[in-house]
Formats: sequence, structure tokens, C-alpha cells
Amino acid sequence: MARCEARTLAGAPCKAAVAGGARFCRWHDPTAEGRERHRAESVKGGKSKAYGTLPAGGPLSASADVAALNLATPAGLVGLLAASLAALARLPFDVRVSNSIGQVATAQRGILEASDLEQRLTALEARAATGPALVRRCR
Repeated sequence: MARCEARTLAGAPCKAAVAGGARFCRWHDPTAEGRERHRAESVKGGKSKAYGTLPAGGPLSASADVAALNLATPAGLVGLLAASLAALARLPFDVRVSNSIGQVATAQRGILEASDLEQRLTALEARAATGPALVRRCR
């Protein structure tokens, strides 16, 4: 099978196969048609043929519930992530939506765990500062 005659940016030969009798692959085709095809494919951006486009939703900050959150606190961040999960759940099922839900849920779980540990530590510190000292005697 014939290979492209072009070189990569690193100077190595391009390993792409070429179509019947052509000298260059679709990415290195120097003809006007090849450059136009490359430009058109680059403009597509995130519009994958496999998944299509997702419907756009409004910004989360437009929601009164989200606007009232204090994002400097764990509770505020958990609320923002809960609103994000709710917005993602309204989208059609898609691999990208599923991945996003997993990432947001993981972030939310981490904040909840850290917040819980912080609350428990604060309670223990308060108890140690005000309560009688517990001394264990060794024999």
C-alpha cells in the first residue's frame, strides 16, 4: 500500500495511506480541493459524526437557586454540582453526557467526604477543648 510523501512537523515521513495513485494523504493534500476539505473538516470542531450535536441549555447561573449559592463553601459547591447533575439528566442519553455525569458525581462525592471529615474533626476538637481529658494509663 502506498504511503503519503509528506513529512510530519517532527520531520518523520507521514505514515498515512494514500488513495489510488495519489501522492499525498487527505491531511497533506496540497491541492486547492485538499486544502478546502481540510479547512471544512477543521471548522466542524466538536461536531462529531458519531455522536452529533447536543442541545444547548441555558446557563446554570440564570437559575435563582444557583445564583443564591455561596460557592466559597462546601455546601454551595455541592448545590452547584447538584444543579449541574440535574441539568445533565435532562439531556438526551449520550456517551458525553454519561461521562459528564460521572465526573460531576465524583467531584460531588469528594466534596461531601471532605466536608464530612471536616465536620467530624471540628466536633472532636471542640470536645477535646471543653471536655475532660481522657487519659489512658498503661501498665
